Amino acid sequence: ADNPVTWEAFEAWTRQGTVTEFHDRTIFRDSSLTQADDWFRFGTILWTGGANDGITMEVREFSGGWVTLWEPMPFDIAIGDSFDIAAGCAKRVGEDCVAKFNNVFNFDGEPFLPGEDAAAEFPDAR
Repeated sequence: ADNPVTWEAFEAWTRQGTVTEFHDRTIFRDSSLTQADDWFRFGTILWTGGANDGITMEVREFSGGWVTLWEPMPFDIAIGDSFDIAAGCAKRVGEDCVAKFNNVFNFDGEPFLPGEDAAAEFPDAR
């Protein structure tokens, strides 16, 4: 507490990591990343060491420490390469805005509107 302000600690949304296994230029693993599946999905990765040092790429999927990137890195990923990875947002109210970021107040979507199919339907003539 700081006078009238009470600070609340959240889990950090950015983690530092090191490649422990790799498949190719788009799929690799850091066994120390133990966050829930999809935690880093749609996030970003910034390489801080290795051949891709200084390059940023978007994360397509995350599961069990395995990271899949949207695009292949320009240079080979190697064991020991270091990176910073940031949590992503899939624009889901419950899973992301409420549960992950606790920031539903700033959600700028309209999740409760009917989809395109419902909007395009005609009323029943009966």
